[in-house]
Amino acid sequence: MTAKEMFEKLGYYEKDVGYTNILCYETDVSIPDVPHYIGLQFVLNHEYISIYSHVGGKYEYGKERNYSYGAFNGFDVELLRAVEQQMRELGWLEEETCTNKLEYDSRDVFKCSNCGFISVHQTGVKSDEDNRVEFFYSYKPKYCPNCGGKIVD
Repeated sequence: MTAKEMFEKLGYYEKDVGYTNILCYETDVSIPDVPHYIGLQFVLNHEYISIYSHVGGKYEYGKERNYSYGAFNGFDVELLRAVEQQMRELGWLEEETCTNKLEYDSRDVFKCSNCGFISVHQTGVKSDEDNRVEFFYSYKPKYCPNCGGKIVD
């Protein structure tokens, strides 16, 4: 899912602010008789994110308007994921990678090339609806359980 789709799912829409170096998403969180807008601006040429809240009127760039800045007090995990995805798409984040420093299959033994963490026998458990163990299985980890680096072969 793209960042734009993630923001839209959370009720944000892409807003044209009149500048080509700013990508803006905004949402309307108004209550009756109290207009309130929350937004995020990605300043593309500075790798900077601005979070704002306007209470009392919708802010329009270049227009005189009665509004006040309000407090933006919350940042849930889904919004954080959308921000992180947008930063990835803009090339602001590089994914940390690592390899298995040992010659063994990483299902058996894994030693992270970044942090040196050693993990032995990656095993999962398959259970039925009554929580009875049906079988054990081995798996190849995709990320280091210690530093979070993506494991590449």
